[in-house]
Amino acid sequence: LEWGFDPDVSLTRIPTVFVQDFRGQSNTLSVPELSWKFSGELIVDPQTISYSLQGDVVDTLGTWVQPREEIDVVGELTWYRSSRLVIQPLEVEISLGNNEAQAESVNGTFLGMITAPLSSGSYGIHSSLGNPPNGAIDRTSTSPAAWFIVDDQVPGLVGVASPVDSIVLSVSTWSTLQLEVLILEEDRLDEDTLLLNWAVHPAGVGLSSQLIINGSQPLSVIGGRAFGNEVPCATVLDLDELLTSSMRNDALELRIWVTGKDMAGHDINPVFNDIDAPLSVWVLEQRIAEYSFSTPEMKPNDNIAAGDTIRLGTSITNSGLADGDAQIFVELVESNGARTRIDARGIQIEAGGTYVYSKDWIPDRARGPLMI
Repeated sequence: LEWGFDPDVSLTRIPTVFVQDFRGQSNTLSVPELSWKFSGELIVDPQTISYSLQGDVVDTLGTWVQPREEIDVVGELTWYRSSRLVIQPLEVEISLGNNEAQAESVNGTFLGMITAPLSSGSYGIHSSLGNPPNGAIDRTSTSPAAWFIVDDQVPGLVGVASPVDSIVLSVSTWSTLQLEVLILEEDRLDEDTLLLNWAVHPAGVGLSSQLIINGSQPLSVIGGRAFGNEVPCATVLDLDELLTSSMRNDALELRIWVTGKDMAGHDINPVFNDIDAPLSVWVLEQRIAEYSFSTPEMKPNDNIAAGDTIRLGTSITNSGLADGDAQIFVELVESNGARTRIDARGIQIEAGGTYVYSKDWIPDRARGPLMI
């Protein structure tokens, strides 16, 4: 039987056997148990179709693609009534939006490639027989076998939400440094690809300064909504564990930038968001000694005569984060501007410590008004 045979599947054909002898006598026998029907119905079964992007099989319920991206389609052409593979070579037509492609079915299997539309939007993909033979009936469903969402916009950085209004990051925040950025993506971010990249450089040297340490932290979408005008993404960085004691003595700055993709594979916009043009820069609090003096005391503080013993005193506090060495000088400054050094010594003060200075001094002559 060939194409063009009556394709009416409602007809039941019953064979008969006609027998005749040489005398012209004959008889006819009906054989209803051998009755049969004819079907020219074929189907591209959506359950047998798979789609892939650059070799990776994708979800058929909805997949993000870039404009003009190539989609590979693999499927089977079968007889509708028996589900057997159609061995005869036939053409299969694939359409996505206004784009169409043809594939040849060989031994019941076809492989084709179709290009995603240029305009953004959601598009259903359809398959059907191409140039079917006379009498062939295509039973392939007219409903889309899968959906593809064309995304023509790259995600971009809106800004940094945390730390807020900070120029200097204090040491107390280093162990749990909360970093939060806002990303613009109207379709959907690929959460598994989001990274916050960071680097520590010498402060005030410029963007081309030598790297000290760097790393990357996975970013998590806050609230579970990975699309919108300001998608909040956050991570926690432990700088306290990464910076050595020797590093903390230097003036340092922290730089960050964000990398990742959306579901269509677009990279996050690198403009003002790159290792050479970081998204944000903060100065790290330097571990140095910081000195403060109490009001100097002098006893007695008036009616001083030559030969009297004068006790000088003050306290020096190191409120910084590092132990410090300092030189202290005590001078007598007379009303006419003349200076006489009374004492000079080196002192050491631990971080958070206080040094109490005292000195006994005996004037060797009468003087005018004095200032210590």
